[in-house]
Amino acid sequence: MDNKPVYFRRIVLVLVVAICIFFAVKHLDLKEYSVSNEQEYINKVCKMSDIPALSVAVWDGENEEFLNYSNGEQKADEHSLYELASTTKAFTGLGILQLEKNGKLDLDDPVQKYIPDFHALYNGREVQITVRQLMNHSSGIPSYSLERIPEESYREGGLYKSLYRLYNVTLSFEPGSRYEYSTVNYDFLAVIIEKVSGREYWEYIKMNVLDKNGMTDSFFRTDKIQENVTPGHKQAFLYPYQYNAPVYYGNTAAGYLISDTSDLMKWMKAVPGLFDFESFPISPENNYYAGWNVYDDYVCHAGNNPNYSSQVYVSRTKPLGVFVLSSENGSSVTVIGEGLFKMHQGEKVKIGWFSDLYDTLDLVFVLVPLLIMYGICWIPLRSKNRALARLAIGCLLILAIVVFPFVAPVGYRFCFIWYPGTLAFLLGGTGLVSVYLIMKTMIYLITEAMS
Repeated sequence: MDNKPVYFRRIVLVLVVAICIFFAVKHLDLKEYSVSNEQEYINKVCKMSDIPALSVAVWDGENEEFLNYSNGEQKADEHSLYELASTTKAFTGLGILQLEKNGKLDLDDPVQKYIPDFHALYNGREVQITVRQLMNHSSGIPSYSLERIPEESYREGGLYKSLYRLYNVTLSFEPGSRYEYSTVNYDFLAVIIEKVSGREYWEYIKMNVLDKNGMTDSFFRTDKIQENVTPGHKQAFLYPYQYNAPVYYGNTAAGYLISDTSDLMKWMKAVPGLFDFESFPISPENNYYAGWNVYDDYVCHAGNNPNYSSQVYVSRTKPLGVFVLSSENGSSVTVIGEGLFKMHQGEKVKIGWFSDLYDTLDLVFVLVPLLIMYGICWIPLRSKNRALARLAIGCLLILAIVVFPFVAPVGYRFCFIWYPGTLAFLLGGTGLVSVYLIMKTMIYLITEAMS
């Protein structure tokens, strides 16, 4: 009797268990934190998620505090620059509100008034989307539409031409009927800013938002000035690696403002006077407006690009705000931001068992091929029926890999950019195991037929 499959299965099982134990221990912390040890709190979360560099601005009344974390490879201080990702949307939202206040546009105007080439279809008929529906993500434009923005650092003709693939869009639902976050909504708002103001989007925001609030270190991403920005990272095999993500010029208004915590301190302090949150038309079904998630006591927003992340909280009842910038994508910034925001309101915070969303995906992508190998070893080649079962499993796995880009709303290119680097291991490992399974089974069946 051949014991090789048994030994191999045991080795794989031990490896899977060891990885899971390591992951669980690394992400467990039972300590209690408050303002007195907030730096320790930041350090702990960063080490859990292996964040290379992180910077925080805390505005608490008359006090301004800058907190930083670095793994030693990257500099981190209040002048370190990061991509803001989706916290950029509040700057775009303010630009629209300024133009409305100056009588340049009406929030209930249809988008087609400013972008004549734009056509939205729902149930086979053309419908209109309003500027307000773009602002509160009730337009019906699918979230996966981001994939249709081309990879390019700049396009002659501005953002209007960069979004050409989206001017005929099929909606997920009737405009105004419900909420669905779609980053592309704010890219269309940028085009409207360009059409109404007569200036390029970045130029308008710089003159009317950044400069007016003293944000002299902030600018929008282009490849030419990227060397001054803290290098971005993402996860692979439970560890970060430097990743230079593609540029999507068309997504500038929704995710590519670059700033530091020194400038964002000024921004947080200005937010209560720049946005009249009391006038925002929110409801229990949709509390999003002008680049903010609006709640009774505070407003907030998270941001994730393929290699950066951010989180902001600003109180509506007191002079208090927290802005977190990270050189790695993921949800750790939200844990840090929320924790610090609570601490500065007198609460004590525990991390408990915490795993960043991208850390978890990274773990899953590593474990799935190993578990497939483990499962296959349970079906030894001892009969024709078992051989056929192995063959069917191998064929189904290969079919799933091949068919995915044809049935999913996004393709592999998009997934490789936005998800952990171990996605390649997941697909490659599963594919290789499947091919091996098919080939070995075919040899067995042919040999049995000839004997």
